[in-house]
Amino acid sequence: EELKALGDNIDGIARKMLSSAEPVIVSALDAEMIDHPKNGPGTLRQSLKSTGPVRTGGGSFYLAYRATGPDGSGWKRSNQDKMIYLCNREYIYNKYVIPAYDVVGDAVARSKGICEKRMQAVFDEEVGKIL
Repeated sequence: EELKALGDNIDGIARKMLSSAEPVIVSALDAEMIDHPKNGPGTLRQSLKSTGPVRTGGGSFYLAYRATGPDGSGWKRSNQDKMIYLCNREYIYNKYVIPAYDVVGDAVARSKGICEKRMQAVFDEEVGKIL
């Protein structure tokens, strides 16, 4: 019944909910990326950008904070490729085993509870205004 009462406001509420969680997500991934240089050409950490709340073709919403753009240092890989490599790497030259460092998974685990609480608080506040 609460959702029916929201009516046309549901899209705006979804955007507000995601916007409330955005700083937490950004902080969590930035904290995981602390070992990676922030300055200089082509740095992975510098390329991280938020999409902001985005509506999909199916009508749901998402928010992503992800690596963007080409690597500016001359390496022929995009920043997205570097993030995938960081999270999934296992071997270099078939000699050295380098453990994967799932910065994304760790950031999600770190921020999930706080994001859920923030989004629930926004939802409760918006429903309280309508009901």
